[in-house]
Amino acid sequence: MDDIRKLFVDASFWIAYSSHDDKNHKEIDNLFSHYLSSDTELCTSNDVVDETVTRLAYDVGWYKAKLFIEYFQTAIKKKVIVQFWTDEEIQDEAFSLLEKFKDHKLSLTDATSVVIMKRFKIDTILTLDDDFQKIGISSLPR
Repeated sequence: MDDIRKLFVDASFWIAYSSHDDKNHKEIDNLFSHYLSSDTELCTSNDVVDETVTRLAYDVGWYKAKLFIEYFQTAIKKKVIVQFWTDEEIQDEAFSLLEKFKDHKLSLTDATSVVIMKRFKIDTILTLDDDFQKIGISSLPR
């Protein structure tokens, strides 16, 4: 577990981390705290942040979304989290990935995440979605 140099953080993970009522919150909080205190580089993308804020606002309420935004902005400023931005090339590769894995339930955000992970040599994703494992991406906590 500790030999992971880079981790990508997915929206499902952020949502469970931000929602104290989420059934996975305690496990996610412990895992995230472990990696925050390690030498592991934690990464995410603007697409994941978009999805996280939207789902928190719609499903949990604006207050939780605002708390996440404040936490995230501070983490970026303090360089605790690295945020990658989806450009046209990443998006085009993601569209191709969606076609390749059309039998799986990948969102466009999932596909851009996979492209970013490959581009920046990130082997593991922090997620509660099993979609990534189905296409061969190592994931935690499961």
